[in-house]
Amino acid sequence: MSARYATTPTPQRVGDYEVLGRCATGGMAEVFEGRRVGAGGFERRVALKRLLPSVRELDDARWALLREARLGGRLWHPNLVSVHEVIETEDGTFLVMDLVRGRTLAELWREDLGRGPWRPAWVAHVVRDAAWGLHAAHELVHDDGASLELVHRDVSPQNLMLDRAGVTRVLDFGVASARDHLSPRSHVVAGKLAYMSPEQLAGGHVDRRTDVFALGVVLYEGTTGGRLFARSRPQDTVEAIRRGEVPAPRQRCASYPAELERVVLRALSTDPDGRFASAEELARALSGVLRELDPDGHTTSELAHRVGAPSEAPSTSARAVSGRPASHPASHPASHPASRPASHARSRARHAPTCTTQEPPSPTRKPPSTAFVSLTVVLAVLLGALLAHAR
Repeated sequence: MSARYATTPTPQRVGDYEVLGRCATGGMAEVFEGRRVGAGGFERRVALKRLLPSVRELDDARWALLREARLGGRLWHPNLVSVHEVIETEDGTFLVMDLVRGRTLAELWREDLGRGPWRPAWVAHVVRDAAWGLHAAHELVHDDGASLELVHRDVSPQNLMLDRAGVTRVLDFGVASARDHLSPRSHVVAGKLAYMSPEQLAGGHVDRRTDVFALGVVLYEGTTGGRLFARSRPQDTVEAIRRGEVPAPRQRCASYPAELERVVLRALSTDPDGRFASAEELARALSGVLRELDPDGHTTSELAHRVGAPSEAPSTSARAVSGRPASHPASHPASHPASRPASHARSRARHAPTCTTQEPPSPTRKPPSTAFVSLTVVLAVLLGALLAHAR
């Protein structure tokens, strides 16, 4: 861990929780593992999340933390992360959250860099789980029964975590939009540029189909092994999304499953009306694909094995929910295929499509910040208007 993060004092206790240690640190927040014990041998492990001192006084950072707490308290689904309570101490404001022992999709893809895409069944399984979780979030209602109109707005490999059971959990609702009193910034362009939908990029109205689009990008990149919209210059990324530059997956992978390709292309429709109407529809479509790709149902156990066998990380290490890339797990070098069981290697080789790619499925460089993305989008829009006027 870098000196910057290591010098942050670790609290001894947070409310009734004993702090066992820091388990993740990102650009805005840090996460500790906490333990609460009770009568009769009761014990609960949780994640304790707080803002870093460098951003603790920033209004936007505190707003995002409170938004995550407010929405997380309503989330209750096996593919989501719940917030159990908020504790104010002299050491800061802490969110008490589910502790997920696992690793993000971005971390796993970085480790597999250079070895081609994941098996289609693996990626379909991950995205299907995430779609079920997002559908539950999209269906949240106020006490009066009115829809909360919740949209995550930042679905990406960094915010999809696989736990040790091979189950996907969606992280970080800090920039989500919803119809409540904490939504004055819902109109702000937020999220990771390469995973934004065209309507999100334009700063227009977003709904659940925006998250469907982002899941489509994850599905495309994971199954082809290459980036979809990401370009070396942000303005080129903006244009690629606007134009809907989506090469058919079979142009990259000759053996790409036909039904999976239909699902991917529908999720990535530039027109929201052309996409799946809900994350539930996407999840059901992927369940049908998985019946063909994984008839024996081995995908969950294979993903659990993959999560539990990092290249040079101790098997007992805990990775808590942070909603931001951790400072240390991403530094693991790619594990060598020979270190895996022979049966696992044969299974992967048998089911992975043959693809030729030029870029990895997840960038090694740090994604642009929300503020940078917003500025880039504004500049790109102005540039486009000037060019149109000049013509």
